[in-house]
This record gives sequence, C-alpha cells and structure tokens, in this order.
Amino acid sequence: MTRTELQELYNAYLEAELAVLKGKSIMLNGQSMTME
Repeated sequence: MTRTELQELYNAYLEAELAVLKGKSIMLNGQSMTME
C-alpha cells in the first residue's frame, strides 16, 4: 500500500469513529455500526 492509501484509510477510520461517538449510525464494509 502507498502512503496515500494508508492516509485515506486512516481518515475514513477517524470519520467513522467520530460519527459513532456522535451517536450516528454508519455503514462500514457493509456492516452497520451504531453507538449503544
């Protein structure tokens, strides 16, 4: 993987974490993740 690809994955991961922390339901790799 290139540095750019890793950065994009990292950014997507951070966005997903923030969305969950804010109580939003998100889709990641086809799985729904919802804050309990």
